[in-house]
Amino acid sequence: MKYLILVLIASLIAMTGIAQENGCTFSIKGTVTDVQTGESLDYANVFIAETQSGAVTNDSGKFVLAGLCPGTYTLRIEHIGCHTTTKKVTLADNNAEIRIALDHSAHDLGEVEVAAHREERPVGRETQVMEGIALKKYQGENLGNMLANLSGVNVIQTGATIAKPVIHGMHSNRVLILNNGIRQEGQQWGAEHAPEIDPFIARKLTVIKGANTIKYGADAIAGVILVEPGQLPDSTGIGAEISTGGSSNGRSGFLSALLEGQLKEVRNLKFRIQGTLKKAGNLNTPDYYLENTGLSEKNFSTALSYDFKQLHTELFYSQFN
Repeated sequence: MKYLILVLIASLIAMTGIAQENGCTFSIKGTVTDVQTGESLDYANVFIAETQSGAVTNDSGKFVLAGLCPGTYTLRIEHIGCHTTTKKVTLADNNAEIRIALDHSAHDLGEVEVAAHREERPVGRETQVMEGIALKKYQGENLGNMLANLSGVNVIQTGATIAKPVIHGMHSNRVLILNNGIRQEGQQWGAEHAPEIDPFIARKLTVIKGANTIKYGADAIAGVILVEPGQLPDSTGIGAEISTGGSSNGRSGFLSALLEGQLKEVRNLKFRIQGTLKKAGNLNTPDYYLENTGLSEKNFSTALSYDFKQLHTELFYSQFN
């Protein structure tokens, strides 16, 4: 065993002497840095393709490749997150010292922005809408009777002129009514009181049920009824609309008129004026009259809108008699 160790030591000494005789005493020293920040890169691999040998950079990004003979060498430098770089180094009569910069951004992902818009879709039959021709079909009825034509809405009717909407068996303060975004608080406390809203104000009636009612408040347990007027005109000019109708039983009749527009002199001012008159006597059967079934209504609403630079103002007022 001792003889084997002595033979190995002697062989190494002999190989070293041969290398020195052949001039293989040169070295390549270098530093590996980040091309963006200039900071040193530790644990970068530096590999010589011709000799199949290499080194690893230290904490300061430095490396040494020793015992090289004169000639040209191809260095391959690798580091995690960097693009592999190759460099030619020629050793003639002295050592070489190089500096290598690696680019981390070669493997960086560009900025990705993900944007989405949630489209509000009613689940099942949780949202019911009445507008257009369907709305005109029931003109002259009170708000409760109009809503009763939508699926899932019933009414409590305590007289010929009193009808209160019922959703999921609940009514009054359990059903939230918004008149152009304003909470309808009057006549909400009992079954014998009807909502004080003129249906001629609306261009669309919407009934919302289920989880979609949460955003309107905790008191909308049964559902939400939205009474939505139309948008104010965007172009100059004045328009008018008149609706009328009647019934022989009770000799009833109604007249509703609307005037809206935008003045040329004040382009930023838009307006709407609406009013309804309704009159009816007691209803009659073939043999007698039903007492206390007559009615008289005088309703009025107005809306104003004014825009000035970044300021938008809107005024809405309604009165139900």
